[in-house]
Amino acid sequence: MLDRHGELTNEERFTAFLKNVTLEKKDRINIISFTTEGDPIGNELIFDGSMIKLVVDSTKDQFGSGKVTEIMCKTIKEAESAEQIDYVLEGCNEGDGDIIVLAKWK
Repeated sequence: MLDRHGELTNEERFTAFLKNVTLEKKDRINIISFTTEGDPIGNELIFDGSMIKLVVDSTKDQFGSGKVTEIMCKTIKEAESAEQIDYVLEGCNEGDGDIIVLAKWK
């Protein structure tokens, strides 16, 4: 799935992932987002049936940390505003807080 600043490609795959989380069915999805400069950042969501692991790969982001980071979270929720819908990972590792993993323009 591609996320180009809120414009999504293959969004139905993300919808299927959300459904599988609700059904407590194992699933994984790769989301490639792009920085303002156009550098790709890989975000892999891995659901094991109870927890969601977020793996962020910023090794190709010239202004990023250049690391691969793993964060464990309890759930994913939808948060809607007037302009967009945010998909937020909640209950993440202590210190990580809630993480917006995807934002979609309306």
